[in-house]
Amino acid sequence: MGQKETTMSQATNVMGYSAYSRMNAQAFAGMTPVMMRAKYEKYLKKKQRGQNAPPPRTRRARRRGGDSWQGVPPTRMEGVWGGSAAQNRSEMGAPRQRNRPRRITAREQQMNGQSGLSECARKYAVALINPFGMVDGTAQAANRALTDSDGSDACIPSFPPLKSRRLKVFTSGTFSTGVGGDGSIALAPRRLASDYTTTSRLDCPIIKTNAGTGLGNFPQMDSIGVLGAGETGQNTNGDYIGAQLVEVSGVGIKYRVVCAGMRIRYVGSELARGGIIHAIEHPNHESLDQLAPEDLAKFESHFRCAVTREWCTLVYTPVSTSELEYSFDYISNGVPPDDTVFGDGAWNHYMGFLIEGLPTNTMEFEVVTLFEVIGSQVRDQLQATADISGFQAVVNKVTPSNQKALNDSGVGSMLGAISRGVSELTGSKPQRQQRGQGNGDLMQSVASVANVARLFI
Repeated sequence: MGQKETTMSQATNVMGYSAYSRMNAQAFAGMTPVMMRAKYEKYLKKKQRGQNAPPPRTRRARRRGGDSWQGVPPTRMEGVWGGSAAQNRSEMGAPRQRNRPRRITAREQQMNGQSGLSECARKYAVALINPFGMVDGTAQAANRALTDSDGSDACIPSFPPLKSRRLKVFTSGTFSTGVGGDGSIALAPRRLASDYTTTSRLDCPIIKTNAGTGLGNFPQMDSIGVLGAGETGQNTNGDYIGAQLVEVSGVGIKYRVVCAGMRIRYVGSELARGGIIHAIEHPNHESLDQLAPEDLAKFESHFRCAVTREWCTLVYTPVSTSELEYSFDYISNGVPPDDTVFGDGAWNHYMGFLIEGLPTNTMEFEVVTLFEVIGSQVRDQLQATADISGFQAVVNKVTPSNQKALNDSGVGSMLGAISRGVSELTGSKPQRQQRGQGNGDLMQSVASVANVARLFI
């Protein structure tokens, strides 16, 4: 028996009971025979677990992740082990198994493309919220959290989807306040040509002034006439001139606005800096003609910025069905301003900044607009996609009343709101997935007749 016990000990490196009791004589001194046998059986189980456990992962395998065991993956061991299966796997060093997939956070949903929006709707949301990302890369990381595009190829995901050219126009410049510290700048985004008359109160996309009417309000705009003293217009750098936009027998170039933005900041001396900037996008896209600060304060879309070197930003938000439709250029075709279509607000100067500052404060401004252009002679047209649910989620959140939130909170918070909005519209819930799984197929919404009628009639 002794010889057999010694042989087994040499083969398995496990001590027999006699050898173990001699080595632990001091600990066994106060134990009963039952307690000594239990301690020895515990010793045997520990040795057995150490011999059956798989080899540890290598450093290179740990860096790679995935199936990184050098031998056979751990299997469930029962019998002499004792304890639960989870305890056995843990003692062997196996990875912990979750009972259910981990919940993906809203931020991870954005980064992984789990926003519930189609590709077209995601690009539209990015362009609408952050149009300046198309020209200077601001919030570029947030843009690419939803799409690999900066928004320059975005389109309106409305029905029916028509091929169109995506044309980006922009301009920049400076203006100053007058001797009384008042100044203003206004924008009419729906202006495609690059050669509108800069002295007209109606034609030019940008009207800027350093005195207004002398009372600290916006100047006369969107009516037949000439700009007053100290007031001037400015065009953007579009590819088309007015003569190319004239329709002949119902045929010609049509366009619509995808997104637009205007922002200003102070660039003068620090000693001369001071005052308030009133920012406004008219909630019904009516003209800002001669509106004063007390008039702007009545609108929910009105907010204020201090005169600082930080940008104060306004973005375009669609508010009527006519703004989502393609149309000829009303300025180039000589349509009077009291026309029923013209007067719905789509062509007005409805975005602007009114400054109450110190005399001769110098302000810098930037304007960018993205158009969709169609017509038989329009080149480089791209395919569009309809996503009625995604489109509805975007326009429900990006509204004139959210202008302050867009200026203060930026892109990330609004994208989260849009993601929650599309989940509410479609009845879907945020997807759950384990880390490392793919993004999955994006939800493709189908435009029903009821949805189309609700949005476009």
